[in-house]
Amino acid sequence: MSYKTSKPEELSGFGRRLRELADNKDIVSDAAAATIATALRDNSECYKLVKPHDRTSEKLQAILSDPNLSEMQIKNIRRDYDIKAIAGQVKKHYNTEDAFKVSSEYIYAYHILFKCSIDYLYGLTDVECPDIEVRTICEKTGLTERAVRNLQAYQISGCSKCWSKMLSSELLFDVTERWEYAAAHYLHMQKLLSEYNQIQSTIRNNPANGEVLYEQDIKIGKEIQSTELAYNGILFKITRLFADFIEADIREAIDSDR
Repeated sequence: MSYKTSKPEELSGFGRRLRELADNKDIVSDAAAATIATALRDNSECYKLVKPHDRTSEKLQAILSDPNLSEMQIKNIRRDYDIKAIAGQVKKHYNTEDAFKVSSEYIYAYHILFKCSIDYLYGLTDVECPDIEVRTICEKTGLTERAVRNLQAYQISGCSKCWSKMLSSELLFDVTERWEYAAAHYLHMQKLLSEYNQIQSTIRNNPANGEVLYEQDIKIGKEIQSTELAYNGILFKITRLFADFIEADIREAIDSDR
């Protein structure tokens, strides 16, 4: 299975984690095996770990034996040879589920290149970050690494203080509960719309059955309207909860300054 025909969801285990790192990190321009291989080759630390062992192969030596080659040409030939060999390993790793079947040298090289934890590469944690403090916070709270990083980054601006107030209040539970209700209503509405469209299509294609389906069509149409009204009401309530909380906090701050 080549990279071009493989989507992240089609991969599993180590291959999927490697692909997601390549897609989400700003280390490489794309997730192609050759791109990752080039990055590994051009990183001195990584190259020491993944340097191909067969650089003395007869085929390579035959190419390099040309007396007309310049030093720069020889250097480029060796580099291209390395990248091709490393890319072959990367392709293999994309199709490897068990990380323990990947050599420790490559595991450590990926750890250096993508700045991720070795435990993540082995599938022992879902947190990519090698920072043990961030990882602990993520594992204990369920927050994503990006969420923790954002809170750290905006701590000085007061963002963390605002979120701390909200997370310490009943707002957390009120919004979460209504969020789940909203999601359930939205999914139900999409299901109804699908059924409604199917009935409409059947009526158009088979006018003779229109009378039989007419009542069902009206019933589903009314249910779609009521579900949409309920859904919009929940969204409004969530907005109102945030607004009330912010307004109360502002009034409290004004009163404390008097």
